[in-house]
Amino acid sequence: MSTKTWTAECFIGSDVGWQEVTVQSNTVHGARKMIERIYEPEFIQNLREDGSYSGFSGIGLGCLSAFWLPLLGGFVVSSFFGAPFFVGLIIGTFLYLLLK
Repeated sequence: MSTKTWTAECFIGSDVGWQEVTVQSNTVHGARKMIERIYEPEFIQNLREDGSYSGFSGIGLGCLSAFWLPLLGGFVVSSFFGAPFFVGLIIGTFLYLLLK
């Protein structure tokens, strides 16, 4: 198991305020415990693994994927299955939302 880098926003105290902290741990639970032990924060929020992505954005399709993927799906369905383009567009939109 490899060590991962985790980042969180922590409220250390009224004299320090909010700080972004980074630790290395194998698990999210271990990262939280390490942050609590080292920084003694009052609040921890947005604990995340650095470099992690969710959904289609993880493969680099960008912010326009919500526009292009349904069009591509509509084109594929209408071309290969002989359906009207608007039916393909609806199917492409449904598949995008399903796989998002």
